Formats: sequence, C-alpha cells, structure tokens
Amino acid sequence: MTNLDRDVILEGDFWPKPVRGVLLPLQGEGATLRVELCVEAESAQGIKSATLEQKVMETLRQIKAEVLEERVE
Repeated sequence: MTNLDRDVILEGDFWPKPVRGVLLPLQGEGATLRVELCVEAESAQGIKSATLEQKVMETLRQIKAEVLEERVE
C-alpha cells in the first residue's frame, strides 16, 4: 500500500495540468482522493461580494465542500 501526502503551492493559470497529471492518474489507480484547496485571491479593483456568494460559495455548497476557514478583508 502506498500513501501520498504532499503540500504544494501553485500560482497563475494552472488548473488543467494538476487535474490531468495528478488527480486523474491517482483516481485511475483506484485511490481515494482528499484534496485541500487554499485560495488566496487579490484584485486591485476588489472582488464583488456577489461573485463570492453567488459563484464561489454556491459552487462549494453544490460540491458539498467543507469550508475549514474563511477570511474576507
């Protein structure tokens, strides 16, 4: 039995590669996946509260994600 526990930092436009190159191969091996996602987002114009609530939080609710910590400044 092999277990993988790795912390990584990714910045920029990167989503397709980790999903295709990391998550899908592990899932293909029959692995049970648990992914922790830490999102830090900054915008000089600010991020609209409607975007946070109607898109971000709604998506997290739909996928039944457990929000461990949330800070909005």
